[in-house]
Amino acid sequence: MAAAASLAAGAVHVAATPAHLEEWLLAGAFFAGTALFQLVWGLAALPLRSTPLQVAGLLGNLGVLGVWAVSRLVGMPFGPHAGVPEAAGTADLVAAVLGAVVVAGVLCSLLPRERHGVLTAGGYRGALVLAFGVMGAAAVPGAAAALEHSHADGGHGHGGAEGGHDHGGAEGGDGHGGAAEEGGAAESTAGTDSGGPAPSGEAQDPAEQPSADDGHTHAPGEGHG
Repeated sequence: MAAAASLAAGAVHVAATPAHLEEWLLAGAFFAGTALFQLVWGLAALPLRSTPLQVAGLLGNLGVLGVWAVSRLVGMPFGPHAGVPEAAGTADLVAAVLGAVVVAGVLCSLLPRERHGVLTAGGYRGALVLAFGVMGAAAVPGAAAALEHSHADGGHGHGGAEGGHDHGGAEGGDGHGGAAEEGGAAESTAGTDSGGPAPSGEAQDPAEQPSADDGHTHAPGEGHG
């Protein structure tokens, strides 16, 4: 039971490693190391029953459970989200339950038991198949949730309206259209003030119209024709 649970927990941590690598390198390394430990321990614990191996599995999974509890209750003391408790999700809850099964299984194997309580060879094989079936069924939703979280983190878009430039004079934009209109109005005003020709369609004051005789010299006694 403990070996099957350790293999299932390792599979969940493998699926969760890419997302944590993208978020923080140290967190990704921790998940990768945890997955490797749980997978190797689970494979070794199947044929072996040595006490040092059982103790290593017990301490290793207790440490992983302790880190998980701290991160969910008070937040990690360092890192990009230091002091901020993380929300518990499907993947980490499944991994935590599987880790607790490993701890419980190892404790039971370390406790002294009477010989008549030991399973026969057939019973042991049946229990092993049952354990792998149950632990595998528990690992599937946990690994699927971890992979879904990984894809969600990698698919964030950056096409929002924030930071965009509005060239039509809207608020928050560059305002190029408004500047062009102001420049055109200023040029029109400058042309009017400088005495330039009036816009077409506007009649000039007769007093301001230039005389047709300007520049013509009349002889004495010559009349204007």
